[in-house]
Amino acid sequence: MLLAIVLAACGGGGDEGESPAPPDPNAPQRIGRGSLTIEQPSAASAYSTESDSVLLSGSAFISPTHFRCCSGSADDTGVTVTSSTGSAVLQTASYCQPFGFGPLSLCDHFWSTRIENLAVGSTRVTLEARDPSGNIGRDSITITRLPDRRPPSIEATIPSSGASGVSVNASVRVTFNEPMDAASISTGTFQLKDPAGNLVPGTVTAAGVIATFHPTSSLAGLSSYTATMTTEVRDLSGNVLSASHSWAFTTAAAPDLTPPQVTATTPAAASSCADIDGAITVTFNESIDASTVGASTFTLRGANQALVSARVTPQTRGSLTLEPLSTLAFGSTYTATLAAGIRDLTGNAMPASFSWSFDTAAAGTGTWAPISTNGAPADERQVPVWTGSEMIVWGGLHSTGARYRPATDTWVPMSTVNAPSPRSRYVAAWTGTEMLVWGGEGDLFFMDGARYNPATDSWRPMSNVGAVNGGGNGTAAVWTESELITLDRFGAARYNPTSDSWSPVPLPPDPIASGRYSAIWTGTRLIIWGNYPDGCFGEFNPCSSAGAAYDPSSNTWSAISNGGAPPAGFGTVMVWTGSEMAVWGGAVGAGSVQGSNSGALYNPQADTWRPISTNCTLSPRIIPSAVQAGSELIVWGGQSATKMLLTGARYDPATNSWRQMSVTGAPSPRAGHSAVWTGTAMLVWGIGSPARYTP
Repeated sequence: MLLAIVLAACGGGGDEGESPAPPDPNAPQRIGRGSLTIEQPSAASAYSTESDSVLLSGSAFISPTHFRCCSGSADDTGVTVTSSTGSAVLQTASYCQPFGFGPLSLCDHFWSTRIENLAVGSTRVTLEARDPSGNIGRDSITITRLPDRRPPSIEATIPSSGASGVSVNASVRVTFNEPMDAASISTGTFQLKDPAGNLVPGTVTAAGVIATFHPTSSLAGLSSYTATMTTEVRDLSGNVLSASHSWAFTTAAAPDLTPPQVTATTPAAASSCADIDGAITVTFNESIDASTVGASTFTLRGANQALVSARVTPQTRGSLTLEPLSTLAFGSTYTATLAAGIRDLTGNAMPASFSWSFDTAAAGTGTWAPISTNGAPADERQVPVWTGSEMIVWGGLHSTGARYRPATDTWVPMSTVNAPSPRSRYVAAWTGTEMLVWGGEGDLFFMDGARYNPATDSWRPMSNVGAVNGGGNGTAAVWTESELITLDRFGAARYNPTSDSWSPVPLPPDPIASGRYSAIWTGTRLIIWGNYPDGCFGEFNPCSSAGAAYDPSSNTWSAISNGGAPPAGFGTVMVWTGSEMAVWGGAVGAGSVQGSNSGALYNPQADTWRPISTNCTLSPRIIPSAVQAGSELIVWGGQSATKMLLTGARYDPATNSWRQMSVTGAPSPRAGHSAVWTGTAMLVWGIGSPARYTP
């Protein structure tokens, strides 16, 4: 029967019938069969606390007169629980306490509510549960709030203790566990000190549980600050902190508020001999926003204020380059201008324009003339040699060559019988009677060679017993007037053409042995100079420069001084002047086309370096051609960071001075080409049409 009654009740009809009595009836506080019980914070009728809020919770049972079934949800009974101080809230996670039998049962339902802002003293709270059928359950409790005697505590700080990278514009905030007396929190009780222990000026605001220190001005960047809350701060009941609280944090770098400034220009202001094919470069003290730089913000004008057509490009950090689209005029004044508004990466703009003027070099010296190409071999990076009367050019992608005779401006073909296989980057030397061709690159590296005799127009092979790889990137080689010496970081050997034999040469001493270098012959010793380690470049693997000298008579190496030597570079000019080794130009690192225009001269007798003048020198470049022409070093062509170059100059070591070369009739700009000195003229060969320069 009971089961039937419960099911009928769940069906939604009928009356009380023989339903069981509700649990724990509380007759004085019930109407019908309703029941409500306060279970937390105490089942007693009175409760004391120092808190200004109390969470009340309990259960409610509603008479089956309402005929409502429970599915487990807190809000499916139609029951409302209210308190004398406001509405209570049924717990979201409530559940049914079955009363009866069957899959659906009548239920107790759990509720909770929080009484806020209790005043000190006693408060009577009554809670009532009511269903739509009029069943009511009530319960009451007296809550007495005692005076607060607990000290306040700090729950959180911003910045937190030990924080780093804090903005220099940040304020310092403290969160307490209870509302605080704002009058007790001031710059006397809430302090901030700098790394030297000095108080940081500021103001303090406080409301509720939050107190904030606002520095009057920005904090210093990358600095440690210490904040302190003293024991004088108190809560609303007058309780103070049990102990002062201190914590430290570190600021981030201060934001950049300074406009960019120009620190250097090339050419320099008031320069009187700028390279007519050089780029105009300006260097700032910081990186520049490339979007603010262009043809309208970086300009170049001639003496008549005519705008020079140019391309403007950002280079390395804080560097801009203006590249004229045609060569400038010799002996003319030009003015470069940076417009106001150019910005750094943080948005700071130049407040005013910046201008400087310079003069280009006087008209260049010497004359250019084309070389006949009738009968010339294909231009495929052959290595020319000068015999004293002819320039012999052989190799490349084809095993062919020809001999150029400047006296008649004619070419004579070379025999290909017994010639080496096609190759490039081989070692070539003139012995006085023969051209030696050794090693080189094709699909693979070659370790063979041959000797060409122009008198008989014939080739004969070279022995390779005891030889090492020759030619290819990274090989240095010299002719000593009796032997060919080739070396790289993997091996070294010397070839004697009289005996057609090779003998070993020890590798250079460390650290230069691990790098890449070039070589010259002084007449008694082989000197190498270069960079190490191999593949060095960039911030994390910077290059260093070093050199060594080899004495064939003793078959030994010795290190040479690098005090005053030029910085490490690639694609440099290296020439023997007759008494000194000249090292000039080159890239700033492996794989870079950003060249330099500095250098130095090495005296092997004194083991000392002296600088090559930068006054009136060429613009920065890599892999130009260079020859020793009597008492002068002639440098021509090469590559800048943006283009192939047309200009050249003559350097006199005796006076440490430069003179520009004429560009009238000069061949097309190029880099990586070759040149030989005939005794009266420089012959330029490779990468483009050949030409002759006569100083």
